Amino acid sequence: MIRPYRVPIFFLAAISLMLNVTFTLPALTEQTVFSPQDIERMSIEQAERRYCRTSLQGVNCVCYGRVTNVVLKHDAPKMRGFVHADRQQLARGQASNSC
Repeated sequence: MIRPYRVPIFFLAAISLMLNVTFTLPALTEQTVFSPQDIERMSIEQAERRYCRTSLQGVNCVCYGRVTNVVLKHDAPKMRGFVHADRQQLARGQASNSC
């Protein structure tokens, strides 16, 4: 009874196996590719975490790095005739208050 269906069952099993491998394996073996913006963001966060560890006491340095990165990356338009705070000092001040 199964004899006439042997070939179609074999092909169905082979196609099923091929689809499983095709859709499962790339997710497990795919390498993450970082964009230049991601690399720059990570380097800023690492530098600020290093500054936090060496200079500040009682501050969550991971939070500190993340907050300073957000403040430094925010491009607010500058208005003529106003004095603007130094971005680095502003970022560090907000991060130390937040974390």
